[in-house]
Amino acid sequence: MRPGFGSAGTRYKASDVGIKMKRVLRTIDKRLSAWLDRETLEDRNAREDAWDFKQTNDLELLDADPFHAEALEAQELLTADPQAAFRLLLGMAEGGSAWCMNCVAGCYSRGRGVVRNDDKALEWRQRSFEAGSTRGLLNYGHSLLRRGNLEDAVRVYRAGAEQDWAPALLWLANTRARQSGNRKTFREVRPLLERAVEKGSPGARATLARHMALGRFGVREIPSGFRLMWAHIERSRAEWRDERRELG
Repeated sequence: MRPGFGSAGTRYKASDVGIKMKRVLRTIDKRLSAWLDRETLEDRNAREDAWDFKQTNDLELLDADPFHAEALEAQELLTADPQAAFRLLLGMAEGGSAWCMNCVAGCYSRGRGVVRNDDKALEWRQRSFEAGSTRGLLNYGHSLLRRGNLEDAVRVYRAGAEQDWAPALLWLANTRARQSGNRKTFREVRPLLERAVEKGSPGARATLARHMALGRFGVREIPSGFRLMWAHIERSRAEWRDERRELG
């Protein structure tokens, strides 16, 4: 970057420009965060997560599960007798049911029908992921992410991204950005987000716009980032109004 002139006409170095730009970007980040917090749909993050989980292969796994009927009965039993339900689900999970593996992981995570055990929850999420569950993929990757195990989380999300699965594309991009914020990493992150946006991911829309608005793909992208963010907010509001109408 070339040296320039300050407001009083004094000359400053390229390094000074970089410092000033970082301050500007921090200000943009704060204002953008405040802007996002004023979205009409207050639980925006939860809604984006819900979209991710709607893309999982739960129904396909359940339809193909040899324990299909028994698994549904055990799930219904969770409310009336969680301990008995957990024992049934655990038996089917140990018998190879990927769908029940997710249920067992959820029980350990919430302490439902069994003493809460986060390590056991992680173990069953890993097993469900390895058994082909995309819900297991997300839950296992998210658990690793919360534990700060970014390297293994990247490995898990990459397995889904290689199948062109939108939630995995988004979370691989998010995790790589957390690993390293340099330009090389963001050159890798951008096509992942753009592909997830093409496949309809609202979380990817918001994330891509945010990175653009913060200048992480170059300062020339900042105006486009704000335009994209506004379009995302307007689309989110329209989707929220549609959902409200459907609910009556």
